[in-house]
Amino acid sequence: MKIDILTIFPEMCDAFLSESIIGRAREAGKIEISCHNIRDFAGNKHNRVDDYPYGGGKGMVFMAEPIYRCYQSIIQNLEEKPLTIYLSPRGKVFKQALAKELAENTDHLVLICGHYEGVDQRIIDEIVDFELSIGDYVLTGGEMAAIVVADSVARLCDGVL
Repeated sequence: MKIDILTIFPEMCDAFLSESIIGRAREAGKIEISCHNIRDFAGNKHNRVDDYPYGGGKGMVFMAEPIYRCYQSIIQNLEEKPLTIYLSPRGKVFKQALAKELAENTDHLVLICGHYEGVDQRIIDEIVDFELSIGDYVLTGGEMAAIVVADSVARLCDGVL
């Protein structure tokens, strides 16, 4: 199983996923988890990744271009598109049955962590297969949700436990 996490806080995700059972499984090569910094793909001198929503509205959203460039850097040499999930409070609620299904039927998973008021809708329309929520509450960003999903799916992969 390969899991790629797109975030503006890769150290936060990597720190947790480098410890305990998941950390040992990564070291043993049973799973591969990579955390990618969306800011590295911003293309501007301040590495800015947020902007006002197109058409107006309150708050800020992640711009499409940095996320898309980050995603392209992951998939550029792949033969098939990985299952791509956007962590969102609007998504389908994550349950153990889905974790099991993902562990058994998915070789490569991409998790996109949202922030602010969300992401540019074009990202959801163009690259996201579905939105996923870990519960009916608000978090600062999608990193905690990505860690929960990565941990629960990874521990169900062969050789991890």
